[in-house]
Amino acid sequence: MKLTRIYPCRMNYCHSLTPDEEHDHSPTREEQNKENAPIPGMQEALGYVSHREAERRQSLKRSNHAAPSDTTTSRDITGKVKDISPRVAPATVDEYDRYSRKFGEWAVAKEYVSTAKEIYSNPPRDTAYIFCEWINEHCDVVDINNKPRPKNVVLGTYGTAQKMRAAVAYTYANIHSRGRTPWNPVDQSGNPSLSDAVSDYFPSLRRRKVKAGDRSVPSKTLTDNDIAKIYDYTESITHYDAADYDKTWGGRLVRLQTHSINTMGEALLLRSAEVLQIKWDDIEFGFDEKGAAINLKIIIPTRKNDQYGTKANPSWIHLLPDQFAHRCAFRGLCTYLHASTHTAGYLYPRITKGGELTRRPLSGRKYLENLRHSLMDVNIDPQAYGTHCLRRGGAQWLHRVWGVKISELCHWGCWVNDYKSPNSVWRYLIALVDEDEFDRKSFCDPKAIKGCPTCRRSCQCFPAA
Repeated sequence: MKLTRIYPCRMNYCHSLTPDEEHDHSPTREEQNKENAPIPGMQEALGYVSHREAERRQSLKRSNHAAPSDTTTSRDITGKVKDISPRVAPATVDEYDRYSRKFGEWAVAKEYVSTAKEIYSNPPRDTAYIFCEWINEHCDVVDINNKPRPKNVVLGTYGTAQKMRAAVAYTYANIHSRGRTPWNPVDQSGNPSLSDAVSDYFPSLRRRKVKAGDRSVPSKTLTDNDIAKIYDYTESITHYDAADYDKTWGGRLVRLQTHSINTMGEALLLRSAEVLQIKWDDIEFGFDEKGAAINLKIIIPTRKNDQYGTKANPSWIHLLPDQFAHRCAFRGLCTYLHASTHTAGYLYPRITKGGELTRRPLSGRKYLENLRHSLMDVNIDPQAYGTHCLRRGGAQWLHRVWGVKISELCHWGCWVNDYKSPNSVWRYLIALVDEDEFDRKSFCDPKAIKGCPTCRRSCQCFPAA
């Protein structure tokens, strides 16, 4: 690389010699060596720099003399670009912001910093240990002195602790531009939530939480029997106005909406948030020769494992036979749309207590509340059910009852289809919360087997003893 020497005394001066002067003043070898020798004391300060470094210094010098409006404009553009390029979903950003504000307020209450913003803009050297203390106070079964906490103290789960860490890490990395490099307490650079102290604390926290009984249990599957009970109860209600029937949580329209979301989520293997984002522009009805609607084409905007909506779009739901009327997503949607009479906006908007439709989409929390109310209507304990029960229940029903192969299930549910990590699918098909207690004594006992011992169904393919 060609090097350029910078002489401060010659930066702005240039003297050109005439041909005669150049001939008369030809330097000797000693004069050339003396001329090319570095200025004493300046080699350490300036040294030899490349053209790129020289251009960088000149550019930096020009930027220091730039107009203030240029700097302001640059900052505005930087902020706008950050706003339109979040790394996570908007709902997750809101949750991260809530946890980050709590951490700042807690640090101020503990007098570690004077303001909540200071813990992020100018973090102390012990920020990593301060963060561990915050997690310990809210989630750990032992206090900071390694003494057990009382049993009546309400603590967050290990999953909550992971969310708290992810929120603070996101705030440091994306809001305050500290990146994802580990925290260096010497020069106070890097991300404090990614320090060695935090990485050492979390495995011990998980070990104590598991020992105390904190285990992540998946939500129970919404079985075919559960959906049938909800369907029969909903069909028995004749009132459309919520105020005329039940003032506790909703009338027939709310129940029709809840049932339609249940069947739609299980048919397309969607999460509740993915069902609630569907709009009228995303659906298209299909008709037969007589003009009767027989299927529905749906384009899912985005999915958790298909962020760009390119793997399994579009999807179709069809009119199922009468024996599967309680599971038919097409029937459930048509019945709900006929009762609601709305034809624009979100497919599942929020419904007021008076039975009026709003322009806002139904939130996942409100849907879970309605789902649990509908389960209590048919005397089912709702505590074990969550918003993920739709995707799990649909996968199990399609595989066990409808006979869908696992390879087809992977394509339909947008799981990985390279079959290198099948654990995701197996977690949906097999779960301890969905299976009855295993009886080792009755295993392979012909008298204890329900149905046909050969195919486990009600047939006569196995000869009687």
